[in-house]
Amino acid sequence: MLNAQQNHVSEVLDLTSGAIHSLSANPRVGAAFLNASLVWYSGESICTTATPCGLVPPQSGQTYIYDLGSDVETVSIDTGFYDSWPHNVGQS
Repeated sequence: MLNAQQNHVSEVLDLTSGAIHSLSANPRVGAAFLNASLVWYSGESICTTATPCGLVPPQSGQTYIYDLGSDVETVSIDTGFYDSWPHNVGQS
């Protein structure tokens, strides 16, 4: 999702309550589940009304892992994410 300043916002939907939960107060892009409780994403430079980023906000170069169980974001040493294992039924 994009906010008003065109920053990407990473969120998850709680399937039990229907509530949407923001993963970070800072811009994040490329969110992907590593497993049922860990989400990987990349940081993004903050765009503001005074300093707009244009069509594609630049990535900060830092990546993160968010633990849904503890609601904690930590810096990741993995710079890219392409696939997870094991695959869920119906996932290729």
